[in-house]
Amino acid sequence: MDSKNLIADSFWDLCKKYDINKISIRHIHEKAGLSRQTFYNHFQDKDDLIQYCYETKVLPEDHSYDGIPYMLEWYHRLQENKHFMKKALDTVGPNSLWRYIMKKEYIWGHRWHKKMRGAPLTEEMKIASDYYAGALISATIEWLLNDCPVSPERMAELETRFRKISLNEIMKGDLKKGPYDNL
Repeated sequence: MDSKNLIADSFWDLCKKYDINKISIRHIHEKAGLSRQTFYNHFQDKDDLIQYCYETKVLPEDHSYDGIPYMLEWYHRLQENKHFMKKALDTVGPNSLWRYIMKKEYIWGHRWHKKMRGAPLTEEMKIASDYYAGALISATIEWLLNDCPVSPERMAELETRFRKISLNEIMKGDLKKGPYDNL
């Protein structure tokens, strides 16, 4: 196993036993049996490691972000890894996981809506996409923090319905048909 993944696996194991805020870089590199410098050769800081764990251990392996199948898999993986996610989302700061996920969702949302429309987005559409992304991530975080009170299937269904209700008309723009009419 390469040292980057050894560090991530060591951190993942520590997260099962301890509060993330109490886990130090020293704890991580000692558990991995590696030097502090090896940690910093791979990660800027603990937030960077948290983001790496999210990318490699939580997100679906298929990074196509292609619609409902991806969304459903994402909710399942969030639920399966809620022990980590709840702790990781409790961290604050400019490089926190919450901010990282928001940035990714803004980018993904613009790509997805452009693909669904089959045409570029106007500035108004980008604002609507960002607004929706913020609401989606906030609702998803609340779902996790409340121990996933509804199934991943229900979350994916609700997201699809809300996306259609809240974005279809504005994303339609000058098209004859809204991009979410067929969902």
